[in-house]
Order: sequence, then C-alpha cells, then structure tokens
Amino acid sequence: MQQLLGSIYGVTVGQTFSPFEDPDIWPDTVDYEGPNSMIFARFPSVRYELGLTDQLALHFGVAQPSSDVATTDDDTIKGQDHAPDWAMNLRGESDLGHFQLGSLFRYLGAKSDVYGEDEAFGWGVNLSGGLNVPLPWSDTDQDLLLAQGTYGAGIGRYGNDTSFSATDAVFNGRGELVPLPYYGAFVGYTHRWLPDWRSTATYGWVKLDGPPTQNATAYRQTQYASVNLIWQLRERLSVGVEALYGDNQQQGRSSGDAFRTQVGVACSLF
Repeated sequence: MQQLLGSIYGVTVGQTFSPFEDPDIWPDTVDYEGPNSMIFARFPSVRYELGLTDQLALHFGVAQPSSDVATTDDDTIKGQDHAPDWAMNLRGESDLGHFQLGSLFRYLGAKSDVYGEDEAFGWGVNLSGGLNVPLPWSDTDQDLLLAQGTYGAGIGRYGNDTSFSATDAVFNGRGELVPLPYYGAFVGYTHRWLPDWRSTATYGWVKLDGPPTQNATAYRQTQYASVNLIWQLRERLSVGVEALYGDNQQQGRSSGDAFRTQVGVACSLF
C-alpha cells in the first residue's frame, strides 16, 4: 500500500509522502526501485498545506518514527522512539517547473546491551527541482531536467538505498549514540526524440560517514547510473529497455560493481 489518505481544509491524514520528499523529482526509469539517492519517505503521518501565493506553498507535518540504529560486533541494539519525525518544505511551481526546499528533524533513541541507552538529534535538508526545457521543433513536447541534493545526519531511514539497512545512527567507542552523516546527490534528464519516444539518463551518489565501530560490511558509498529508451505504445501502455550500472563500497573499504540491462512493460490503470 503506497497511498491511503484523506484530506480536508488543507489537513492530510494517512499513509502518504513526508514533506521531506519531493514526489515529482523521481525520474522516468524502467528500473522500479529507481536511483539510490532519491528521498523515499511514505509513512503514517499528519500534514498541513498553507498556501502563501498562487505559486508558493508551505507544507509541514509529523510522521511515525523509527530509529534504525546499526549494530556492532558482539552487541544487540534496539531502537527506541520518543517523538515523531518533524518535516516541512517550501515549494514553488510555475510553467517553467518547480523547486522544493525541505527540512527534517528527528529524535533518535536506542538501547544497547553493551552501552545502555542514549539519544541523539537527527536533521536534514533536501533541495530539489525540475526544469521544463522547450524543444525548438515542438510547441507542446518538452525535455525535463531534474536535480536533487541532500545533506544531514541521522536520516538514513529516508534514503531510497539506505532505508534497506540500519543507517540512522551507531554507538561510538565511548558509548555515545552518533547520527550518521548523510550526503546524497541526483541528476536526471528526459529527452523526447519523438512524441511517442523518449529517453532518460540518471546519476545518483550516496555517502555515509560512520565511525570505526561500525561493522566492515556496513553501508559507506554507492553510485547509480542508468540510460533508457521508452516507447509509448498507448496513452497508458509503454515498453522500455534500460542499461544500469551500480557501484557499492562498504565501511571496510571492500567494493564491487555490476552492470545489467532490462526490458520492462508498464501499464497505468489511472
């Protein structure tokens, strides 16, 4: 279930996007998971939209928390949640495209068999936007440039790649709960060759700076690149072929990469 919500008078309640995520920044990839550095945050939440002008709005809200704390050798750690995650964004839209500046504040907690209990403050900023690029030979079709930059500490839960493992925080050698610094960047470009043919190229980069107490196999850095060609057979039916490359580096400096191609068929019911 990706979305289950209700809205009235600007208040939205349910399973939906966090204000920290920009849902319009996701690129047109054949790969269902998408780039590693995307902010992917859909949780049970309450949010409110405040219109400032016809083109500018402020969104803020709270979401169900989850402190995902990395384990260390010979230790068992359990996350403890004492407060919801707070997020907000300022979003502007026009015929040229859109921009969004989001912020996130978290109260992380954990209990360790070795170090006991501790809390830490997590935070993040996420700047994203999309620019419509006119084509000289068409009055209706446009290219699309997408970009996003993310920085913070203790926000691994919100990353598309990092959310698959405990990357919010870790106990250091002094028994202190330390939020893991998070760096992420993404750029994508969609070009329309013909009204029914388009291509999208993407690149994503994510890095976590963790202390030496982390396991050697812990997440450290990944890169993601893709390029595709998509044919829009019908209004709601498309076929695409895509080439992808990924690179993964662990905390112990071990690394590996992979290349793959895939073909996908997508049918949109609505």
